[in-house]
Order: sequence, then structure tokens, then C-alpha cells
Amino acid sequence: MHKGADYGTGGQKWPLYALESGTILSVNKDAAAGNYVWARYPRLGIDLVCMHMDSVNVGAGQAVTKDTVIGNTGTTGNSTGVHLHLGMRKSGTDTYLDPHAYEYTDATTAAPPTVAPPANGSYIVGVSLPGHMSAADAIAGRNRKVTVAPGTYYVYNRASGAVNVTKRAGAPGAWINPEKNTVTASTAVVMKYTVKSGDTMTGIARRFGISLDKLKAANPQVKAPQYMIRIGDILSIPAK
Repeated sequence: MHKGADYGTGGQKWPLYALESGTILSVNKDAAAGNYVWARYPRLGIDLVCMHMDSVNVGAGQAVTKDTVIGNTGTTGNSTGVHLHLGMRKSGTDTYLDPHAYEYTDATTAAPPTVAPPANGSYIVGVSLPGHMSAADAIAGRNRKVTVAPGTYYVYNRASGAVNVTKRAGAPGAWINPEKNTVTASTAVVMKYTVKSGDTMTGIARRFGISLDKLKAANPQVKAPQYMIRIGDILSIPAK
């Protein structure tokens, strides 16, 4: 039974912060969950577990706050791609809760995300964009380096009308043309999906009630004419 919820990170190993003041119950590793950490939050009466972590920065019995980095998302254990598996239960019990249905309110009534996005000098990418080696290439649309997936990024640099975005603060990333960063009804991304065994582009489109053309447009990294996808690939699911 899959007890919890999975959250994709676009293949990035993002830092995982503690939800608020609490205590690390245990740090473990096994073949299924990989590296995983249980933390208890007394004010809320819940325990949270983060699984498949790439690295762990805390130890059992350690006190944490919302500024404590527990570790990073990863793909250890039985996992097909970098993501966070978040499990939630009532403290001291085996009664699991649905993280999607849980309404969290902190002392300031603002809920911090469990997977922490960049906070300062951030730039939001609304659609999949080509990433380039230089600002000039980004503006000219040549020498594509990578695909920059929708999400929140740090800004490393700006030049010639282009922006260098990165998932690691202080580290260079890819240059994008901000004029192409436009969200339309056909490209607005509502969620990320991790490709599983037996998936096809047609089947995924049917599952989410969208057209195959919309799914292709939201995922330019999936190349024509075969539109081949592999287990563990992260796809953007556009709005209906």
C-alpha cells in the first residue's frame, strides 16, 4: 500500500526543510524507501516521513525548526526518478493521513512548503523553455543546451535581455529568453507526472483528459516523430 503522496521536483535534488519546530525521530535506510527520515511536530500532533532522499543532514533526537535542512530529494531505494515521497500519520500511531487533504496553518497562518523553492532573486518559468550556453544564443534561439522545465529558479545573471536561471544558488545554469516565457491556455502546467512502466504519451493524455497535441506542446523535450518516453521521465501536464 502506498501510504503518502509523491511530489516531483523536475529531476532536481532540492533541499527539504523541516515543517516547523520539532524533533527527528529516526534516520533510516532500506531497499524500498531508500534514505528516509521521520520527524515529529508536537504542535500539530503529526509525524512526517520523507523518503528516497539523496542525502540526510540530521540525526535521531535532533531538534529542528522550519529553517533546518533535513536533506535533499533523491531517488534512493525503489524509485524511478528524483522526487519526494511524503508520509503523514498521527503522532505515535499507525494511522496515516492524506497529505493532500491536510490543512496546515503555522503561527503566522502561512504554510511553508515542504520542498523549499528558491526564496531570493527568484524567477518563475511558466512553460518548458530551451536553455542555451550564452545570453546571445538564448536571444537568437540557437545552440540549445537543455530544456528548462516549468518551476521556480534562482537568477544567476542577466545580460542582453536574457536570464540565466539555476536550481542551485550561486551556480551558473542555463540562459533563457524571457520573451518566450509565456503561459497560454494550452501550455499552462498544473502538475508534474513521473512516467511509469507501460506508460505512453497517448495513454497519459487520455488519463488526464487532455489532447495528445496539448501534452506534446507542454513537453518539447519529448522529440518527434516517435515521442518516446522512458520510466522516470518527468512530464508537464497542461491545463485542460
